[in-house]
Amino acid sequence: KVNAGRDDMFVAKIAAGSVQWATYFGGTGDDFAGAITVDSAGSAYVAGWTSSANLPLKNAFQTNYRSGNFSNQQYDGAVLRLAPGGDSVVFSSYLGGTGEDKFYGITLDRSNSILLAGSTTSPDYPNASNAFGSSRPELFDGTAVKLSPDTSINLIGANPGSLTLTAQSTDTRPLTASIALTSTTGSVTFSATASAPWLRVDPVSG
Repeated sequence: KVNAGRDDMFVAKIAAGSVQWATYFGGTGDDFAGAITVDSAGSAYVAGWTSSANLPLKNAFQTNYRSGNFSNQQYDGAVLRLAPGGDSVVFSSYLGGTGEDKFYGITLDRSNSILLAGSTTSPDYPNASNAFGSSRPELFDGTAVKLSPDTSINLIGANPGSLTLTAQSTDTRPLTASIALTSTTGSVTFSATASAPWLRVDPVSG
């Protein structure tokens, strides 16, 4: 892709003294690569940080830019995997809370789970234990994150991701809406439950 912001990430493969491939990655904000690792197939995994609210996402496990403070240059963490030829993105995602989040390290374990290291000021970091709790939001905590192997990321997707229905007391027929579920790895089993007695899900499994 072309350079889309003031600073974009770039990733390049160099072998035998020549550039095999190179690519930009980023949105219209500032995007920085903090670390890279490569698996046995030649796929490149990149971790960094971004202020782009329109980061190019694919199979993302966090689809929204949560820092939301472009004017003060706060960042969300970003992680992506490139195909071995560097010509396509296997997955890319935000990862962070409402503060500032950055990744400086990335590696793979023996099961190809993705391990990330970085820093955050977010009090609501996703799935965090011993989460940041200081009353001074300018202070950073270190972060360590383990992601499932990317074949499992976004195993089931929903479109749309959320629904808002508005009803009046005079309505006599139920409001209906549909959500399409997709799987990135073929057929899977799902189940769904309703969170209120006036809400019905159909089908509840499949």
